[in-house]
Amino acid sequence: MMINKKVIKFNITNIITFFEIIIYRLLLDFAYFDDICITYSSYGFKDYRSIENGILSWLIIVIFIFPIIKLIDNEKNSFSNIIIYILSLISIIPFTTLVYSGILSTSFIIMYIIYWIVLFISYAVLFTKDTKPLIIKFNKIHIDEKFSFIFACLSISVVLFISWKYTGFRMNFNMFNVYELRSEYINYNFPRIVEYLFAWTRAINIVFIGYSIVKKRYFIAAAFFLAQMLSFGIDGLKSTFFMAILVLIFCLLYKNEKKYNFKKICLHGILGLSLLGAIEKVALKTNNIITLLIRRVLMLPIYLNSCYVDFFQKNPPDYFKSSFLRLFGATTSYYKLDHIIGKIYFNRPQMGCNNGLIAEAVTNFGTIGILIMPILLVLVLKFMDKCVKGVEERVFLVIALYFAITISNTFLTTALLTHGLLISTILMLILKSKDKGEKNVKDKK
Repeated sequence: MMINKKVIKFNITNIITFFEIIIYRLLLDFAYFDDICITYSSYGFKDYRSIENGILSWLIIVIFIFPIIKLIDNEKNSFSNIIIYILSLISIIPFTTLVYSGILSTSFIIMYIIYWIVLFISYAVLFTKDTKPLIIKFNKIHIDEKFSFIFACLSISVVLFISWKYTGFRMNFNMFNVYELRSEYINYNFPRIVEYLFAWTRAINIVFIGYSIVKKRYFIAAAFFLAQMLSFGIDGLKSTFFMAILVLIFCLLYKNEKKYNFKKICLHGILGLSLLGAIEKVALKTNNIITLLIRRVLMLPIYLNSCYVDFFQKNPPDYFKSSFLRLFGATTSYYKLDHIIGKIYFNRPQMGCNNGLIAEAVTNFGTIGILIMPILLVLVLKFMDKCVKGVEERVFLVIALYFAITISNTFLTTALLTHGLLISTILMLILKSKDKGEKNVKDKK
């Protein structure tokens, strides 16, 4: 009898999740057809709805809703599990709304579906066994406060120096002037090493905000939070601002021992924001949430994916020449590819159309990339799982969220090397090893 009750409870939970995803899709439809395709039609967001596209869009939901629910059912909050789950929420469901809109080509729809099927299968195959944590041997390599202290001092020093020299310690809380800040930032013409260091600080600061709160070092957490606000005042990157606030709130409120389902929290969060966007549109006749969240974070990356696919169906792949191979002297025919895409598809040469996932696949491998890149992504995530396993959950969960949003908008290699995701993973490995060493010392005492 007890077993049957558990089964019934399990089924009810899945049914509720199923309907939550359906409601999420309907709210996205409302946002798109009642606002985005009207306000941003010049950007390619049109309304070409048809019954056939509507049926197809819901069939795609049926195909992918079960793998998504399975990710939620997995009680293990691994780094890779969270990333793939967040990516599926912000990529697959909005994709179905755009399928319904009729602005996506048939070839792109097929390629997008195949990409995600390969990704889910690769993840299922490569993560059949528990991932063993990667630990730096504490007895062989002396890891102490100096390692993390160097990261901390370097990160804050870079932000403070740039903020002082170029902006006069400017704070900015206006989400609608960020493109002005980015134009200024481009004109600063930093040396390449400074540009890399500053980009890394965004991820490093997030790690230290979370880690300091977990360790109850609130003054240090406040210092890194302030550095992140100054960073937003330099280049206007919205993820810098919102991730700092998110990690602050999350690490203060989330308690591991209460066994919250972080994936359900994410679903409820994005569902709630979508609902607020609809309420704002109906009640206030404004579209701030729809513009900043639904259009920019959810819809635009998918549409840009279709632009990249179209471009590289007509042009040869880049084969990483504009990525890490440029460090070895490779030259590319697609200098500032993001601006090329902006000029061709939006008639805006200064518009930087960075994007990730399938855009990276076709850029570097052509059409065959939809079979290769999902596997490479899963392999990278498997390595990161090894590095992050053992880190305090409150720290790595928010980093996983940041990682997912970043690679949906940026090439994986760029996200790892330029946006600091690799360096933040190394930092978490160091902090984990340091904590393990401290625990071993205490145990010996």
